[in-house]
Amino acid sequence: MNYDDVVLGRRSIRGFKPKPVPRRVIEEVSELATRAPSSMNTQPWHFHVITGEPLNRIRAGNTELNLAGVPPSRESRGTGT
Repeated sequence: MNYDDVVLGRRSIRGFKPKPVPRRVIEEVSELATRAPSSMNTQPWHFHVITGEPLNRIRAGNTELNLAGVPPSRESRGTGT
């Protein structure tokens, strides 16, 4: 498989699946992600895994903002807390 196949074949469907990602999978992905290269080996990794009711509140808040026409942002707004 080449890079173009990977990038062009990527789809985001996680939000449509009701089954949670197993904790072990999250741990494994996090462990592997810490091995990624970083500028000057600064290792600036910070992981936040949110599940259950806090995640549901964030989703509801994000949906509300989206329906209100607020532009998407990567900045945390404390939505739903």
